[in-house]
Amino acid sequence: ADVAQQYGIRRDTEHARYFSYQLGDRSAGLLRMEGGFSMNEFESESWREQFPGRTEVTSIVDLQVAHPLVENAGDILLEHQLRIDGDRPLLNWRAANPEAQARAQTMGFVEVDHGDLVLDPTQHPDKWTKNSAGEWQRAGKPPLYLHKTEDSDSSDSGSDDDFM
Repeated sequence: ADVAQQYGIRRDTEHARYFSYQLGDRSAGLLRMEGGFSMNEFESESWREQFPGRTEVTSIVDLQVAHPLVENAGDILLEHQLRIDGDRPLLNWRAANPEAQARAQTMGFVEVDHGDLVLDPTQHPDKWTKNSAGEWQRAGKPPLYLHKTEDSDSSDSGSDDDFM
């Protein structure tokens, strides 16, 4: 709740989108996205070398929350956004804390400004690929890979896969 209050945008724009990943009647993850922007808005110019030929971020991950006992819920929400953004998505993520930044970097996000990370899945075929339907998905994962962890007695799942 603190992260949502401190880092979430307080007013929706016409481009705001919310996605919830449901397991039965329970939410396993929530994602709030905003529309993209010109990369000229970054303070640093490093994005020019990191993303040659690209000038626009397609979407902003404003908030992502995933249940700690449900592995991969956050990944599936990001897959959904990448699919919406098309063949050449470029997602911006403003990490709320060091743990979120580290997790985003394991998924291929790179820092372009302090706390601003960007993902171009085409630059990370080891992490992102297109499935037989031509849709973005995590590399090395089957089409349906969400599952509840075995240890449901503890709030520590032993995995930081969806901590953001």
